[in-house]
Amino acid sequence: MSATSPNDLFADISLTPPVVGLPPTEINNRFVQLPEEGWRVYWAWLSERANPIVVKEARQALNSKQFTISFSLTLIAVICWTLLAVVIQLPSLYYVPGGMLMLAGFMVILSFPMLLIIPFSAFRSMIIESEERTFELVSISALSARQIVNGKMASALLQTIIYLATLTPCFVITYLLRGVLLSSILYYLIFTLLLSVTLTAVSILVASIGRAKLLQVISSIALLAGLLFAAFTWSMVTVNTLVFWDFAGWGLNVVIGVTMLTCTLVPVCLRSATAAIDFPSENHATALRIRLTIFLYNCLGWGMWIALAAEEDEACYTFICVGLALFLLVGSFVVSENGIISPRAQRTLPRTVVGRIFGTWFFPGAGLGYVYMCCMFTGWTIAWIALALLAPNFQMRINETEQIIAMSLLCWLYFLFYNGLARLLMLAIPKTVSGRMVMGFLLQAILVLAGVAVPMIVISLLNGFRQPDYGWHQFPNIVWTIGEVSSTGIASVAPSFLLLALFAIPIFGLNLLLCGRDVLLVRIHVPGRLKEEIQANQPEPPATPDPFA
Repeated sequence: MSATSPNDLFADISLTPPVVGLPPTEINNRFVQLPEEGWRVYWAWLSERANPIVVKEARQALNSKQFTISFSLTLIAVICWTLLAVVIQLPSLYYVPGGMLMLAGFMVILSFPMLLIIPFSAFRSMIIESEERTFELVSISALSARQIVNGKMASALLQTIIYLATLTPCFVITYLLRGVLLSSILYYLIFTLLLSVTLTAVSILVASIGRAKLLQVISSIALLAGLLFAAFTWSMVTVNTLVFWDFAGWGLNVVIGVTMLTCTLVPVCLRSATAAIDFPSENHATALRIRLTIFLYNCLGWGMWIALAAEEDEACYTFICVGLALFLLVGSFVVSENGIISPRAQRTLPRTVVGRIFGTWFFPGAGLGYVYMCCMFTGWTIAWIALALLAPNFQMRINETEQIIAMSLLCWLYFLFYNGLARLLMLAIPKTVSGRMVMGFLLQAILVLAGVAVPMIVISLLNGFRQPDYGWHQFPNIVWTIGEVSSTGIASVAPSFLLLALFAIPIFGLNLLLCGRDVLLVRIHVPGRLKEEIQANQPEPPATPDPFA
């Protein structure tokens, strides 16, 4: 063999791919220049704007042992249940519809990966980012905290789509076996999907709030127990209601209502998670409170719609109490904010008097957040009072108008009292302490439980452990006082109502005075040097040709 130099070996190798029929220059332009027509334009636009976190998380999730094992077990369970359901129903399967039994089994199998594995894997993904301290590395890159959270959510949605696409032929088989409506299959799949999305968003939020080691352990145990309970409960509900529920006529309304609630709750959770992992000086309060307003009044609208459809006093009582519990839960997180406003966020404060009156409460600050929540719950209370007063005009069977009004005002005073008290106690906790959100939630829960337990224990000790009657001393007891109003009316709780007002209104006034510093903040102008830098970094608009030239 003759000696050959390395240059001779690679002399005939072209750097361009061997595409027949195209010159090398055009081949290179296909990889460098953006396409100008066809579907490639939209594909290039999507690829340029795709979140890199989505790509990373999708690759890690689909290549992980967790996904491989869970997906394989799901397929094995589907095959085993298909064979078992067919064997159980033979030979009557040829004559009797058998799709209902098979659909119930498939829905139970689908519930566990959708409601347990996917949300918990999203939770663990956020926890791993915190444990490996990658948030600090990402914070100095071009990625924002919002992109990180949305990327985690998009990766979980991709896994959801894979599970649904895999089990779609199984649901087609249940429809072919007769005994089940196509609308019922679609409704249950939509409910499962919406519940999975909601649990995933909540899991990401819990992982973002609990950044300390102890909180991560506690939140992992609590979340896993909650997800197991949700998956088991939804499986039982699905099995028990497939036979008895008829979706005809009202099923579409339920789907629309649940979809709207999910579409307003998920942005709240994701935005809250973004605020938890981002810099404390960033203004996330405005966007978060706008989403909270939409979600809370969406809940109010559907609660009033159900009350109008049910035409029962108990429905009004239920949703008024649910509203109080919801506002206390949300308020416990709002009053735990750090309330740090950076100069950059201060440049976005309202300018006009009207804007400062209505827009100041949407800016960072626990005191401003407390007043914001009070304003939101005031609107909630006015809506229920208006419904009780206008009920006769709608020919509703609501006879206890006075009790509904009294319960609405009582819940409003309880919110002012307990949430304002939690806000005052949170002032004693330094803003630099991590886990303020968890502390605020625990403090709110302790205050409410103490208001229920302490009067009961004290009066029982004074009465020799005999069951006491309701009296003015039970005014902090939310459960007993609301129960008395719903059963006997406002007359029996009038002293407690007055005592609660005497405590709640001064607490609200004190919180209003303490948030005066945040209210007095004014908008600052952008420095001239910063304006010049922003204008210098903005790209020049493309020159438009003169058609008359």
